[in-house]
Amino acid sequence: MSSPAPHVVPIFATPFGVVTVPEAQALNHRGCGKRAGRTSRESGARGASSGPLAFRSRDDLVDRPEEPLRTAIGGIVSGVSALAASISEFSAEQFAALRLQARAWFTIVRPDGCVPPTNYPNGSWLGVYCVAAPPPSDVAPYYGAGTRITVATNCWFT
Repeated sequence: MSSPAPHVVPIFATPFGVVTVPEAQALNHRGCGKRAGRTSRESGARGASSGPLAFRSRDDLVDRPEEPLRTAIGGIVSGVSALAASISEFSAEQFAALRLQARAWFTIVRPDGCVPPTNYPNGSWLGVYCVAAPPPSDVAPYYGAGTRITVATNCWFT
């Protein structure tokens, strides 16, 4: 997988970066969203407030063998690593010695829904990959007419 060039946006006290996953169109087309839809019939995350308008899966997606899910998560993790390395004060050798660990899940938000409240204990980076999004609405980002599916990863370096 190619390593995309990160772009850091200095708008928050916490770095906010944008990384393009080169395989995004193929991944979305090959069924990342279909896998999320099938999985939504499983039980959701413990403690997550899932309901008819929003669902959050368990955070075990990094352990699953299915493609293209593994490729999407690999792209997210690669992007997080490239972004962190680009703003780190560590030398390239020091940064390469770090090991990135991650947990991943998907969220499905239906019209008039919202992302369920969540905290990310022990995570220092959050990567979000948008699988499907409705067209923008004139009112607010989540009031569109379609379903939004995202895959997120909570990452940390050891």
